[in-house]
Amino acid sequence: MAETAMLHQPKESQESAPLRIRDLDTGRMIPIEQADLLWQPMLVLDLDSNTLRPLEAIETPTAVAQELLAPPAATLRFRSYVLEVTKLKLPLALLQFRLSRIEPRTSWRPAVTTEVFRACRRTDESGATHFDVRWKDGPLQFTGKLECLQQTAPEVQELAMYDDHIYDVEFPRELGFIRMKRVEKGAKGERLIEVVIPKVSLDSSSAEHVADAAVGDSTMHRYDGKRSLEQMFVLRGKISILDNRPLVELRHRDDRGKLVVALSARRMKTAKDDAWKVASMHPLSAFQTFCVLLAINNADGARVA
Repeated sequence: MAETAMLHQPKESQESAPLRIRDLDTGRMIPIEQADLLWQPMLVLDLDSNTLRPLEAIETPTAVAQELLAPPAATLRFRSYVLEVTKLKLPLALLQFRLSRIEPRTSWRPAVTTEVFRACRRTDESGATHFDVRWKDGPLQFTGKLECLQQTAPEVQELAMYDDHIYDVEFPRELGFIRMKRVEKGAKGERLIEVVIPKVSLDSSSAEHVADAAVGDSTMHRYDGKRSLEQMFVLRGKISILDNRPLVELRHRDDRGKLVVALSARRMKTAKDDAWKVASMHPLSAFQTFCVLLAINNADGARVA
């Protein structure tokens, strides 16, 4: 801020006196021609480096991010995706999964490809496998995990989903689990699939997280023990193989008891065999939908590009 003032000079010389303004930070009077020097960028304290830096312009999420955070609640809308599987260079040599959404070409713009999620498959010293999932869009970012649980039977695969919220007792927050069971021995790819997630409101603004990880509890334990079922959404379906390509639909019962399709996905026939048509809606989040695709690819054996 600045305050306009005139220098105290004899009355006869006031007309020729230069106009000056007061710098309220230092109290000095400076010529008005130098007023632009007073307008410095606002500085903020970076708590990581303990240094002052200019305040950057506020970033806004893109339209893709806004749709991911607020998916349609009442209708399925199919979109085209590419699920690319590559291998990172040494020394990591990890499988990397990248899900990108494709906006088709129109008369006024070319086709647009936007990365939605990225995940790396890791195996620790004990042999346990999990996927580190990441998403970043401008000011928004998300980190989650899809963990492959120990198999209780050869035909059953179970995976638990976690987000990046850490409880006070240093346990990550669980967002449900995925269970797949092979229909018949030797039946390639065909499986029953069950996705159990915490109940979430229609606008996805709040969720009732069921499990208490601090005491060794989990959504799966409660579901198998038929506890707290009123706090869960249960989605069931079947992974079918059509022309050597997986097709899956997940349904759940809404508040009126009607079976509703919440996810429909199928792999399309392309040269790289990496294109998908995917549609999902409430109660599944974009992260949970991506986890289902990861689980299907992990069960079938990922094809590296």
